[in-house]
Amino acid sequence: ARVELGYGDAAAELARITSGAEADLLVAGSHGHGLIGDVLFGSTTSRLRHRVRCPMLIVPAARAS
Repeated sequence: ARVELGYGDAAAELARITSGAEADLLVAGSHGHGLIGDVLFGSTTSRLRHRVRCPMLIVPAARAS
C-alpha cells in the first residue's frame, strides 16, 4: 500500500499519482450524489475510470439507517 497527497482536480491528481506509482489496483470511495447530483456536479469516479489503466475497486459509502 502507498499513500500520497494530491491537490486540485481530484480525477486528474488521482490519475497522475496512480500512473506514477505504476499501481496494480486503485481503491476509491464513492459518496454517491445519485443521478441528479452526478449530472449537476459530475462524478469523480466516472472521470477517473477513463484516465487510469489499472483496475479500480469502488467502495460505496455506508448509508445512514
